[in-house]
Amino acid sequence: MTEYEKLKDIIGQIDTLIEKQVNWQSPEMKAWHIKAMRWVINHFGEKSYEATSFIKIHYYSFHLDEATDIRECINGLIQAKAVLSSYLEELETTEPPEDRSSK
Repeated sequence: MTEYEKLKDIIGQIDTLIEKQVNWQSPEMKAWHIKAMRWVINHFGEKSYEATSFIKIHYYSFHLDEATDIRECINGLIQAKAVLSSYLEELETTEPPEDRSSK
């Protein structure tokens, strides 16, 4: 799987997480976040602007009610989708089409 395909898959999972109304505590959300962070760090570097910016996206609140936690998680996922989509667009303009799919 190419970097392009990996990122496209990570972005594609966001809508499913939003639809399921996950919160930060859910195993699916934690697994997605680890996968997304790993992609950003592997692609840009651990100390890059992109990695430090992605880390700053909040998916949780300090409120005790579940509805607020879900809303905050969804807001974070929407922000992450916008950021990751911009990286995908960048790959589309810099990576030759034949390098975007595994052979």
